[in-house]
Amino acid sequence: MNPIVKHIREIVGVTPDALFLAEITEVKETTCTVKTLLSGSELPNVRLIAAETNGMVLKPKIGSIVLVGAITNVDAAVLMYSEIDSFNLIIGDSSVAVSTDGIVFNSGDKGGLINVTDLVSKLNNIISIIEKLQYFTPAGSPAPLMLSGIPIVPDVTLQPYYIQVSQIENTKIKHG
Repeated sequence: MNPIVKHIREIVGVTPDALFLAEITEVKETTCTVKTLLSGSELPNVRLIAAETNGMVLKPKIGSIVLVGAITNVDAAVLMYSEIDSFNLIIGDSSVAVSTDGIVFNSGDKGGLINVTDLVSKLNNIISIIEKLQYFTPAGSPAPLMLSGIPIVPDVTLQPYYIQVSQIENTKIKHG
């Protein structure tokens, strides 16, 4: 290596040759702690994200192997992952979180997405019930709601049919 480049790197504190494999021992919001595979020494506060603002965070699974690169003599970042536990992306006011629990858009407070096929099926069932429903007077002829004070009696007995959110909601994807 050129001696001038080497001295500049030493002054700046950059050690680009410092790549090593490590095992994840702890994961926080934007940092993790790793144990190097060669020496077994622990290195805390290894970056998972470039800055503490908007961006993308891949959170490694505890016990997985990662490739760590030194940024300076005291600062390092995870460069490659063997296993990912979760993924978060924040752009402005929008966010996406992906984990084994599912996918959450923004806060997820509006609940799961609708399973359209199930919703259409339920609505078609309701429409079918309404189409079959006719009202007759005791004399048997079709009538308006009341005929000379005589209440209208339906010709079929129907049980109330209520759609529950759980019947049409995909809880694996939430949005807000």
